[in-house]
Amino acid sequence: MSLSGAVSKTTTTDTNGDYTFTIVGNGSYTVTPSRTGYTFSPVNRSVTVNGANVTVPEFTGTTYSISGKVTVGGAPLSGVTMSLSGAVSRTITTDANGDYTFTIVGNGSYTVTPSRTGYNFSPVNSSVTVNGADVTGQDFTGTTYSISGKVTAAGAPLAGVAMSLSGTTSKVTTTNASGDYTFTIVGNGSYTVTPSRTGYNFSPVNLSVIVSGAVVTGQDFAGN
Repeated sequence: MSLSGAVSKTTTTDTNGDYTFTIVGNGSYTVTPSRTGYTFSPVNRSVTVNGANVTVPEFTGTTYSISGKVTVGGAPLSGVTMSLSGAVSRTITTDANGDYTFTIVGNGSYTVTPSRTGYNFSPVNSSVTVNGADVTGQDFTGTTYSISGKVTAAGAPLAGVAMSLSGTTSKVTTTNASGDYTFTIVGNGSYTVTPSRTGYNFSPVNLSVIVSGAVVTGQDFAGN
């Protein structure tokens, strides 16, 4: 809080939002609030001191929000760390609907950046300017990939094989009637694929797979 006029002073509001300029003589003054990222209404107030204390009518700080949604394959993606940098820095996480909202954000320039292990995002980040209004629709799409292959026995498709994926992400799926399997929604990272079915041994016993910006196919096994 800045006081200008017959005397110049600066003070700060307390936890209740209250402030007091003491040892102020008679005269004309202007009281002006300021805090990074906030606009105030009114911008300032004119005050005349004439033989008595003066209670200045309150100021109202105005803040806004930045919000959006993160999806993957058209479905909401929860647990994405959303970082806000710029005039204010904050970190939050997308909810079960893939939604996020940065609240108590004042006017200024910001960058919103999503991150989650194993995922790439488009766009990588988003530049946002807040200027007197909420900003919505700052959406991101997570990019994931798949690991797929076929399981056979004596050259014929082998259905009902339990396929386990471990590593950056853990998943379980089963080969279909054609002996095919696919692990979907798999992000970049290192994985191990392991087949199992009672009464069968498999070659290889498992496969190490690295996903790096593309789907991985041909991860085949033979049962005997």
